[in-house]
Amino acid sequence: MTSTPIDLHCHLIPAPELSLQYLPVQFGTAQDEDEVLYHGASVGPVRRLLTDPAVALREMDRTGIHRRAMSVAPLSYRYDLPGDEALRWHRSLNDAIVDACAADPARLVPVGIVPLQNPEGAAQEVRRAAERLGVRAFEIGTHIAGRNLDDETLEPFWSIVEALDVALFIHPEHTPNSRWSGYYLVNLLGNPVETAVAVSSLIFGGVVDRHPRLRFWLAHGGGVVPSLVGRLRHGWKVRSEPSVRGCGDPLALLERNFWFDSLTHDPGVLKALADRFGADRIVLGSDAPFDMGDVDPLGSLAEAMDENGVHTVAHTGAMLLGL
Repeated sequence: MTSTPIDLHCHLIPAPELSLQYLPVQFGTAQDEDEVLYHGASVGPVRRLLTDPAVALREMDRTGIHRRAMSVAPLSYRYDLPGDEALRWHRSLNDAIVDACAADPARLVPVGIVPLQNPEGAAQEVRRAAERLGVRAFEIGTHIAGRNLDDETLEPFWSIVEALDVALFIHPEHTPNSRWSGYYLVNLLGNPVETAVAVSSLIFGGVVDRHPRLRFWLAHGGGVVPSLVGRLRHGWKVRSEPSVRGCGDPLALLERNFWFDSLTHDPGVLKALADRFGADRIVLGSDAPFDMGDVDPLGSLAEAMDENGVHTVAHTGAMLLGL
């Protein structure tokens, strides 16, 4: 059994000179050359951590993390691009993140990305990246430019993901909402709610019933999903709307197809999550290198569960990535 948990929630912008063609990002300010701005707002002095694998490896040594699954920052999704252009962009990103992780392939595992607005292209890129590049998992957003993940056009994508037995990382991107414009609520509240919308769509939309071998892990401890399980299940029992597409018991599907990362920012919440769903449904997540991440994810994990639980988390992360 793997003894050290793999960090399954950390980000990298590979080949920044390429990425800046498509991303609403600015590297460096007059005050700090390492500052990163996203849509004009600072996400911290993380430029080198976010773009240089060597710097990321040194930070891993500092925090005791042996291995990371590196996914692009969610601002890279660009689901608004035309389908063919998006496919070219995502292929370039996948090539770039695989090349970046080659800096130390024993410690850096690439997580791919696919253009969900082009489902056939997304299916093609999953096959290419999995079979030619060795990518074991792919990151997706919580919606595709306003369309939920139960959109029927995504069936070719779900089918190839299931057939190739690769895992999917659901990570929200900031979704504009005028009521969330202040206090950083677009992230603090918006991201956890977006994850719940995505999971509910996959369950009630029948996606995981039709594709029972799909495996998802969820950012930020699953957002508000764990606290809503009872409500979602009760609604499924007493209302006709959640069952309109013939889904099964939401709790059973959640326990079968979904895992949660450890990024809850509270050991009591993380312990409750592990107690409710089991340590074997938890994977390590730091959200490095962003300011909303956990600077000591292993410490947080150890504070919330015993040594056996930590070992179980390590095994679960390796299982999801097929390591």
